[in-house]
Order: sequence, then structure tokens, then C-alpha cells
Amino acid sequence: MPTMGMGQERVVFRVGSTEYTGKDVVDAARRRGVWAAVEARARAGLACELRAEAEGDPLPAGALDAAAESFRYARDLISGDDTRAWLGRWGLDEEAWTAALRRGLLREHWADELGAILAPFSPDPAALSAAHWSEAICSGALEEAARALAAEAAAAVADLGEPSTSALERCLALHRLDWLRIRARRLVLPEEPMAREGALRVREDRESLDAVAADAARPLERVDFWLEELPPESTGALAAAAEEELVGPVPFGDGFALYQVVSKQIPRIEDPDVRARARERVRRNELQHACDEHVRWAIGF
Repeated sequence: MPTMGMGQERVVFRVGSTEYTGKDVVDAARRRGVWAAVEARARAGLACELRAEAEGDPLPAGALDAAAESFRYARDLISGDDTRAWLGRWGLDEEAWTAALRRGLLREHWADELGAILAPFSPDPAALSAAHWSEAICSGALEEAARALAAEAAAAVADLGEPSTSALERCLALHRLDWLRIRARRLVLPEEPMAREGALRVREDRESLDAVAADAARPLERVDFWLEELPPESTGALAAAAEEELVGPVPFGDGFALYQVVSKQIPRIEDPDVRARARERVRRNELQHACDEHVRWAIGF
């Protein structure tokens, strides 16, 4: 099985003339405290493997093949040769790959029992160390850590500063409707016919939304949200609604929501919350531009 060291020697990306290897990515993940999650996943997966060896394989027939197919599909690995080449670039072989997939399936199968499994089925330290790299690759954790490190390196090269007021205002102009802030009362009902009946009672019979909520024995919530936080099918009606107007029913989670608008606040750059939102969006866009300009990936994800 490939070792941790073989994978860490590979160049993952370059920023200018600086090369960043798998080891650099792992070190950065350790500094950020996210590598501990990889270690915990590997430990739990190996413990589940030991339990399966002791008690019998709990996975249904074809589960591992389905997991492998899903993994390949997500990465556009059409053929077996494509898969082996991809694995080889990361210092993995098929055995290490399928073992990582199997550990993931076992962890999922025994998700509610992991705490109890770890004590009697403690993995061998050498096996645990060997599993870290394949776990990081197959779980996507290494990709996430690599992209975070690449963004950090690109930002340093691009010397990104604080966004200017004009940049924030331009951003706000693009998102003026998205950042409309609405305060409303929301009633969520489990079925659409029930929600339609409730809306009819408010609109046509002039009953209060409080009465509809009381009859349905459902809570009437006070909510405060940005328009962009809602599904697209409900934003138009809420954006156009006047105060006290009822909107809905619209899909919400497993039910259907009725909104009664209390107030709407037009976004202004002087508002600290709006300014923070604009700043975050500008910085995200600048960082993406810096990554596109300066980061050159040596190994594809």
C-alpha cells in the first residue's frame, strides 16, 4: 500500500515560482486544525473494519461497486485506466482506494455506534498512519485544504487589501434586490392544501394569521432574513409585497410557508450588516480572481 510519504512528495500546485507539495498541504491542514478530522475518520473507519472482520461484513452486495462508481463519476473518471492514472498522481493504488471507500461505507453503516466501536476495536498505529493519506484524498479533505492554502498563497502574491468604498457600492448595486431585508411572521404548515386554506382565511375571510396558527396548533414565528436566503420561487412575491400583506404558500423544508410581511428594509452601504455582506462578496471575488491568475494546479482533483 502506498505510504503517506509517497503522496506528500508530489507537487500539488504552484504560485509563481513556488511549488507546494502534498506535505505543505498537510502541514497547513494541521495548522488550521482540520487534519484532526482526517485522523478521526481514519481511526473510526479502521475500527469498523476490525469489527466487520470479527462479526461479519454488514455491507449489502454491490455497495462497494456503487461507491466506486459514484466516486469515479464525480471526478469524470470514465475508464479504469483513467481511475488508475488519477490515483497514481496522488500516490494511491486501487487497493488503498477501495479500502478507503469501504471504510467510509462501514462508518456510515455504524454511524450511531462509532463511540462504542473504538474502544474494543482500536486500530494498529502503523495501519492508522498509513490510512491517513488515502482518507484525506478520498474524503475530499485534502482538496479542501489544498484550495485553502492556494487561496492564501494567491492572496499574498496579489497583495489584496481592504475593498474600497466604490467597490462596495458597485457590489451593492448588483445585489440590491438580493439584500432586501425582510421582517415577517411565518407560519409553516405540513401540507399544501392546509396552507392554501389558511391563506384563503386570511385574504378572503379577514381572519388573523394568529387564528390560523392556533387552529393548526403550529407556531407563528417572527423571522428576519435577506431575500437571497429564500428559494427563488418565493423571492418575487416577497419583494413586491406591501407591509401586512400575506405571501404564500411557498415550499419550505418539508412543508409550506405563509409569510406576513412586517417591514422591508432597502439595503444601504451605511448599514454595517450590508457593508459586511458587500465586503465579504468583494473579497471572495477578488480572491477567486487572484487564484485564477496565480495558481497553477499540478494535480487535478
